[in-house]
Amino acid sequence: MSASVNHLEERTQDPSELLGHILPSAITLALMLRHKKMAAWLRAEFEGHQDREQAPPYRRDLPGHIVARSPQYGWIPAPVNEQQKQEFGHLDVLDAAKSLEKICLTSRKGDGNRVLLSQDDMVALQKQINLSAELAINLSRDVYSKLLRTIRGTIYLWAQELMARGLSGDH
Repeated sequence: MSASVNHLEERTQDPSELLGHILPSAITLALMLRHKKMAAWLRAEFEGHQDREQAPPYRRDLPGHIVARSPQYGWIPAPVNEQQKQEFGHLDVLDAAKSLEKICLTSRKGDGNRVLLSQDDMVALQKQINLSAELAINLSRDVYSKLLRTIRGTIYLWAQELMARGLSGDH
């Protein structure tokens, strides 16, 4: 078990190690140590959060840019004011960590992921800006990267705490 903690801590520091591969090991370790809350959190990060209200704050109301689909130019910034950005320009990201990593790996720097507005929000915003185009929120790759770093960092700190409590090295 002790080698598992050391190995987990090392894996969280390896940038080539995907979080989607680290999480199952961390879940197993948490279950072995009977850390039920940690195991539940790790499993929710691995499988995705089911309920917005139960999701941690770092996954809610993430800022994005509202974009509109133009038949000529593709996705372009939507003509919205600051109040509309505040009301409609945030998104809850409840997807599994592996899905978030895939977005980061497949998008270029400065690029992001577009998520269509809900039907109700789209209709409300279309009326406000007098535009019939399809509307979406574009979350940058940086937003996803920060979210993944938060998860990875939490696992790293947990492993550090386990090692500080004597669960490192050979027993």
